[in-house]
Amino acid sequence: MNTVTFNQIKDNKEIREKEGLWYQFLLAPIVVGIGALLFYNGSIHPFIIIILCIVLLWLGRTQARKIFGDYANKNDIIGIVQFQSNSIIWLKNNVEFTLTCDEIIALNLHYNGIKGQQFSYRDIIHNGLAQLNITTKTGMTFQFKFIIETSEQLKAFKPIWKSYLKNKIKISEYMGNSAIKTLLFDANNLRFENRQKLKKELSIDDFL
Repeated sequence: MNTVTFNQIKDNKEIREKEGLWYQFLLAPIVVGIGALLFYNGSIHPFIIIILCIVLLWLGRTQARKIFGDYANKNDIIGIVQFQSNSIIWLKNNVEFTLTCDEIIALNLHYNGIKGQQFSYRDIIHNGLAQLNITTKTGMTFQFKFIIETSEQLKAFKPIWKSYLKNKIKISEYMGNSAIKTLLFDANNLRFENRQKLKKELSIDDFL
């Protein structure tokens, strides 16, 4: 049975990302200023200074992104979420709760990519936070939040997500503040030819 585990976070943790575009404009002149000081000092080769500035720009962008308060910390983690091919297990009021695929009619996932990574070129570095809303066949609704922290987790999650689609569960998924619609965590899967391949592979009529 396929299984993937994520850290579950507090229900009151806001998953919306603080993009902080201003720090990118502030960071560049600071790094250039450091480079200029090193250059006029003359103790370091110009080529090394250029490499150093590139590294500082990249590391600065990565690290500065974390100061905006939308990254989860250890205090936000309350347990684990476990997705299996035929069930979902999470904490509800500090008690482990399980729903099987036979009980679920719809899943709505709003996620922010993978923690510390970009979803696309020129994109911000995301916090990896995700919120899943579950609707059961009896009309009950559940919600919990978790963190997608590594590429390996997302890779292991995809076949499980596929198995939910095979079980005729209605799935909708959206990425980031602008709610980019994705299919199996990839916007390219929404293209007609890719949708047709997936429909055939999963033996379903269509996607949401």
